[in-house]
Amino acid sequence: MIKLVPVRFLSVFAVLLAGQLCSWVWLKATVFIRAKVLKRSVSSEFPTLSAARAAAAIGASAVYVGCMREVFNISASLAGPVLLILIQAAMSLDIWIEVVPFELILTIFGVAVLSPISLTLPALSAISFVVAAAFLSGVSMLCGRFAGREIFAAGDILFCSAYSSVFGFVAGIASFGSGLVLAGLVAVFAWERLKTAGTIPLTPFICLAHVVIVYFGLIPA
Repeated sequence: MIKLVPVRFLSVFAVLLAGQLCSWVWLKATVFIRAKVLKRSVSSEFPTLSAARAAAAIGASAVYVGCMREVFNISASLAGPVLLILIQAAMSLDIWIEVVPFELILTIFGVAVLSPISLTLPALSAISFVVAAAFLSGVSMLCGRFAGREIFAAGDILFCSAYSSVFGFVAGIASFGSGLVLAGLVAVFAWERLKTAGTIPLTPFICLAHVVIVYFGLIPA
């Protein structure tokens, strides 16, 4: 007797597939804007998209979607899967080309304000974005002054601010800090790559750190 595939699995798979498709669309749009509109050299700005990067993006996205499906309540409203797809696209793009397009971050923020999941008032989403951006910008300036170099990029700050607009300031900052720790641990095992490239993608670590935080119940989802 053939057993039907659970609806929950199909919904998760559909969101994962849609997220990867969205990532590809954003990649093409980003390359077009930078090459045709801004007249910038894309080949020198972005690393080559390799099979290893693609596999890492799919793996990280699968973990995030699978663990966070209940938090986003993907079966109850449209806002949940849309945000999950957009956040997944940000993770994948940061792994693929080490850039999260500003347009994508702005879209995440816009959806969070118009249809917040965890926060009940759109104004709170906007306030969380502004407070997180100001706080992380101050931390970045202090770290840069003492370290003599940029610790994390403006894109990381903006993404975490948009992430805070979805889940709140506390969850966003906790995810950012935990993501830095998680990225540092991974950097120990990827030291040779870090020495040549100088950076590692931070967005997927922010998201996966939030998964750990939610799983252990350290802060409310």
